[in-house]
Amino acid sequence: MDKIIKCPVCNEVMSEKENLLLCVNNHSFDRAKQGYYNVLITNSSSEKIKGDSAEMLKARQKLFSNGYYEVVSDEINNTVRNYIKEHMIILDIGSGVGYYLDRLENSQTSKNSYYGVDISKDGVKISSKLNKNIQYVVGTNNKLPFIDNSIDIMISVFSPIYLEECKRVLKNDGVLIVVHPNQNHLIQMKKVIYDDIILKEENRNELDPKFFSIVESKDVKYDVEIDNENIKNLLMMTPHFWTSTLKGKERLYSLKELNVSIDIKIDVYKLS
Repeated sequence: MDKIIKCPVCNEVMSEKENLLLCVNNHSFDRAKQGYYNVLITNSSSEKIKGDSAEMLKARQKLFSNGYYEVVSDEINNTVRNYIKEHMIILDIGSGVGYYLDRLENSQTSKNSYYGVDISKDGVKISSKLNKNIQYVVGTNNKLPFIDNSIDIMISVFSPIYLEECKRVLKNDGVLIVVHPNQNHLIQMKKVIYDDIILKEENRNELDPKFFSIVESKDVKYDVEIDNENIKNLLMMTPHFWTSTLKGKERLYSLKELNVSIDIKIDVYKLS
């Protein structure tokens, strides 16, 4: 494993020794039996760590296993292929159940190191079982557990982005690949669960140019036919599950099938 994971206690770089991560100040973290490291610490015992629930993770796995997001995954892989070289370090922030990173690692022929970080320990457990060639870490996007200037390619798929942290860990010539929804993403589902829809500005996800400059952008649009079981899974894996009403959910769940638009944008940034 590369020496890029940062000690959450003293911020020193950590080294792997047998089944431990150790820093020079003897702070240590055990390797879980699934292969990941949990370096997420809190300020108090009462502080709660949020992450996707087991139910949400299960829904996401089922939806991915049916191939509805394969086109998105393939386009991410094609984008990475434009920038990847030998012996790079690739990081997926908010790696979830590991779907995109697993398919990326399996699609590449060059020798590189792959890392995923997510706040959900249950999600990291699933990811670690899926692909043993990827090192997963339990951590947060707002305090990435990696040392400065250590990442060549950083990927965020529908995940929160903290610009200063991304800038800190990214190498000077590195790239940040951001996948985010366009206005019409899942629009048919939104029309069912909401009485009124307010379309957000298309540029709402553009990153602050004082941190990052955009070098490439492309839209990915296609429709999928989703059956009743996976309609429920789709809603469960989105923020709309929490913002929709009970009546809205009931309207959606009563449908036998639903044609849904996948409408996303893939932006590539470099440091400004």
